[in-house]
Amino acid sequence: LFNWKKYDIVYVTSPPLFVGIIGINLKFFFPSSIFIFEVRDLWPDAAIEMGELKNKAFRKFSYKLENSLYTKADHIVAVTNRFKSKIIEKGFNENKISVIRNGSDLSFQNKKINPDLQSKHKLQNKFVVIYAGILGIAQNLTTVLRAAQQITDPDIVILLVGAGPEEAKLKKIANEQKIRNVIFTGEISKKHVSDYLSLADCGLIPLKNISVFERTIPSKLFDYMSADLPILLGVKGEAKEILAQSEAGICFKPDDITDLVEKITYMKNNRDELQKMRGKGRKFVEENFDREKLAAKLDDVFTELLDDE
Repeated sequence: LFNWKKYDIVYVTSPPLFVGIIGINLKFFFPSSIFIFEVRDLWPDAAIEMGELKNKAFRKFSYKLENSLYTKADHIVAVTNRFKSKIIEKGFNENKISVIRNGSDLSFQNKKINPDLQSKHKLQNKFVVIYAGILGIAQNLTTVLRAAQQITDPDIVILLVGAGPEEAKLKKIANEQKIRNVIFTGEISKKHVSDYLSLADCGLIPLKNISVFERTIPSKLFDYMSADLPILLGVKGEAKEILAQSEAGICFKPDDITDLVEKITYMKNNRDELQKMRGKGRKFVEENFDREKLAAKLDDVFTELLDDE
């Protein structure tokens, strides 16, 4: 703060929504600065739909804060087109909003299978469906466990890579229900994610079936594409549209256990189609979601705003 006058832009990213208070305060004390508010998720809408924000007074306060942030920001950056549309519905000028989507980490490459890791988890000659990410409420991984229960093919294994608030609950369900075709790796470092992706035949992306996720684009979508991994997506809306454009995977109905089982089985039994998908994902993200190109787009927004001052 003591060196504040050396800076021209205050860039605040949400969630958490309350970090925006810092941006509002800095804009108040240093009015010549440009306040940019980045929206990576729509709060409090998402928290309310997921049942995480039940206190009426706190809801009211959160909506007032959201409105204040949109109002006082000199510019808003939304990471999806549907976020932008929703903000416009709330009464804000579309000219004040830019869409700069999340990009792909192109370091996730289609690596050769790590034989030691494959042997450790006994995945030789298995059809591996991987989920790599946080084991949280939003991901609704209980649906994945229920689907695993209904899979009768002994060659299909679901690999859950990561940790999170739902991990203990999920492990308890798997143990109590004797679900043997699901493997939990626990937390792993980011540098080892590619090694686990190399073991997989397809990448799974499940989310709860609530309207707020129709405006979301999970970052895993791009990470799997970057690794040239065929995708099994359980998300409606913009993410589904992107997957259709890429032709790098197929969709299942969110929260639909039967459909998930059918789609996993379909992918396992149609290896030729899976191979075609593998050739399309990485090319698509290189052309459309390269982080360096998206960073250049954000830099253009900065330049335009500074030139207008």
